[in-house]
Amino acid sequence: QMVELPRTVEAEPTWAPVSASHLPEETRVLAWEEEGKTWLLPLPFMDRTPLLRHVGRQVAWSGTSGEAHLLPGSPSWVPTADLLFGERLLRDQVDGSTWLPSLGLAVAGPSAGERVPSVALPQLPWSEARQAHPEAMVLQGQPGPSTPRVPVDMERRRALLAPFGPDASLSPGSPSPP
Repeated sequence: QMVELPRTVEAEPTWAPVSASHLPEETRVLAWEEEGKTWLLPLPFMDRTPLLRHVGRQVAWSGTSGEAHLLPGSPSWVPTADLLFGERLLRDQVDGSTWLPSLGLAVAGPSAGERVPSVALPQLPWSEARQAHPEAMVLQGQPGPSTPRVPVDMERRRALLAPFGPDASLSPGSPSPP
């Protein structure tokens, strides 16, 4: 499923092989590899669809921070318009908790303090991605408007997240433990 702002849900996403995808060379994509398969997610599509559910997992994209994280599948999570440290938050529609995807951490609500595994996804240009992953499937759809990036003070972010433990200050690209 794809969750678009304002929280509309589409059926399963549409995928095409790399050979059938004709993206501009400079388009940045997220590379997601799991169980011997690779999926490439063009960022212009993720700007429109900040939460993608597929094969029991979900990719949460925050265009403002320029980060994407792979999380366990939870069909009750939806993106919010709220940002924390420049990152789009997710809300659990069942219990009302608010989650910070980069840490897999509930930051407010009944689940506050709970964690789920979160893995940062690498970004690379389409020109490199299609050569590195010729067998991959590419997300298809209409690109959304570009999201302006919000500068994030990483030192301030680390300091404010320090109470959540040393794993809370992980740099982008590092997995968070469960």
